[in-house]
Amino acid sequence: MIVLLLVMLVSSNQTSAGDCGNFPARPFGEPGASRFTRDYENGGYGYHVNLPPGIVAFGELPGQPAHGVGIVLSWTPRSYLYLNGSHNALMYRGSRDAAIDREADVRRDSIRIYSARRFRTRLGHHPAIRSIICHSCNAGAFVTDQYLVLRGGIVYTLSLTAPPQRYRQDRLILNAIARSWRFTRIE
Repeated sequence: MIVLLLVMLVSSNQTSAGDCGNFPARPFGEPGASRFTRDYENGGYGYHVNLPPGIVAFGELPGQPAHGVGIVLSWTPRSYLYLNGSHNALMYRGSRDAAIDREADVRRDSIRIYSARRFRTRLGHHPAIRSIICHSCNAGAFVTDQYLVLRGGIVYTLSLTAPPQRYRQDRLILNAIARSWRFTRIE
């Protein structure tokens, strides 16, 4: 069974150490942590996704802000996916600015960038920016594939970091979640 891990991101300027295969640390899914199957809805940031069959999501422990959830698709080699909503603390002017900043984080943590593409797409039915970066670091080679949307003062991120040998299969999960994404009323 594929297991999800929460990646708690306190602001939209998240650290990107995970882009180099060393995040998340074990253990995960602590007793008391939120657990989701089939779907995940975040009322605080106003979004909902359907989770593919067999996926189990772990959220934050009670008392912590619920920004999103993360998916550990494989521990060895490390492959993970996360969903996040965070306030636009860095005052991005648009989704493209958020994508450029996130790409800079990946570049900073990488030893080498092999390729980087950024293009317009959709997250659910909503305009988004998608960024795909092939890079390497001390833990090996990775593909970071992310959707970003700035909407109503919130930066929404759906991101996958996978080694090249897993990327083709793991992006199917990323794309399925992206297609199911919908914005909901913020509670």
